[in-house]
Amino acid sequence: MRLPQLIKIFLLVLPLMANAQEKQFKQELERRVRRHEFPSAALEQLNQLSGQISKVKFYKEISNSATTFEAKFNWKGSRWSLEFDSLGGFKDIEQTIYSRTFRKLNTKTMLEEFNRLGSPYRILKAQRQFSWKDQANPYFKPEMVNPGHKGVNVRYEVEIEVKTDEGRLVAYELLLEEDGTLLRKREIVPPSDKHLLY
Repeated sequence: MRLPQLIKIFLLVLPLMANAQEKQFKQELERRVRRHEFPSAALEQLNQLSGQISKVKFYKEISNSATTFEAKFNWKGSRWSLEFDSLGGFKDIEQTIYSRTFRKLNTKTMLEEFNRLGSPYRILKAQRQFSWKDQANPYFKPEMVNPGHKGVNVRYEVEIEVKTDEGRLVAYELLLEEDGTLLRKREIVPPSDKHLLY
């Protein structure tokens, strides 16, 4: 999609995005970009994985809170996404977790949070998120995803769809601690399968 078209769409949803920020909504527009459009500082960090990753795709994401860049790729037998701010500063790396595996990780606290949103519910997407506890000088290091690595926050980002009492389907993005404690909840607008632009 060309930049002028993306700008037009962004201007149309801008009022919604402003409102979404107040009400803890998640509003995103994502488009594929070429490697040369990616911040050089981000590419430098991604290059640490040279020869280890495959099927790399680059994205620019405009949300109601920031503009970020994301590289998605296959690594260590999973699909990963490496996210950077607009200047190429490292934010986090996320590993996609398939539904069957994620269900085995569900704690009592996590299940209570899901049921609190509504029942029945359906997990749309689950990711294990790694970020530095100290964000003073963030820089991606591949070893940070190793179990027990010091100074790393390990959390779960989950997209879940629930049916309200009125019979309406609503999707939420949840950020959870490893034990299932809820850190953030945002309603997804529009539903997560409709926000990817090519």
